[in-house]
Amino acid sequence: MSLSRILVVDDSPASLESLAIFFEFEGFEVRTAGNGKLAVEITQEFQPGLILMDLRMPILDGYAAAREIRALELTTQPILVALSGWDLDEERAQLRDAGFTRGLPKPVSPAELRTMLAEVTSA
Repeated sequence: MSLSRILVVDDSPASLESLAIFFEFEGFEVRTAGNGKLAVEITQEFQPGLILMDLRMPILDGYAAAREIRALELTTQPILVALSGWDLDEERAQLRDAGFTRGLPKPVSPAELRTMLAEVTSA
């Protein structure tokens, strides 16, 4: 696992593409997944250091995918960051129980992403 590897998970193609471009521009190796099931599969092979994941997706939502990722036997567990257009304050307990490190509101700005990156890399 390396923090230089990031997995972006979102069922919105526009969000997926814009986030992937941002992280690639910042120098990260990026993979994308359009649903939680695919995110679990990619995590096993890619071993990302950071996963940004939408909470509400078809096939397998972000909560269930986070739990499955936390159950994987990985060299090192990735940092999980939830992305949601909903009120994250109301979901804090659910986020923590699913294994997320933190949450970011959607849409997320480049400044917010840079702040999050600084915080998770210094922790």
